[in-house]
Amino acid sequence: MSRRAKVASITVKKVCGMDRRLALRPALPVHGSQKPSGPVRYAVTIGDPAGIGPEMVLRTLARLRDLNGCTIYGNRAMLRKTTRDLGLMEGYRRIESRVVDVVEDMSFDYGKSTKRTARAALHSIQAALESGSDVIVTAPIVKATVRLISPDFTG
Repeated sequence: MSRRAKVASITVKKVCGMDRRLALRPALPVHGSQKPSGPVRYAVTIGDPAGIGPEMVLRTLARLRDLNGCTIYGNRAMLRKTTRDLGLMEGYRRIESRVVDVVEDMSFDYGKSTKRTARAALHSIQAALESGSDVIVTAPIVKATVRLISPDFTG
């Protein structure tokens, strides 16, 4: 990988009635900290589909005025399922064109992280890292489940 990530955190307030943390990872060139030329490109991952990640993405990004440069890495069908179940169709319509399918469709139950949902989260993160974006925002994953498929995973 030709870039490394510098980690900073932001708090996204009042998502589902409580504070949640998303990790911002501005990608900096290995040999210095040059500003990106042109508009900033943001990559957003959906996190574990069985967790709160897709809901956070839907609720948070739908509220932003400007989505220029924003790409969401995950799966449209999974986001549509969350959209239907939570009645967030207006938010989904706003971001649908920005979603890149990098994860296969799958069935899942909310609150039950599995090896399949953990793999989906990892594929979403990997696609975002490979995208060459200037900023990566990762939605929550379940590290304990990820470690079932990748024991050395540190997060």
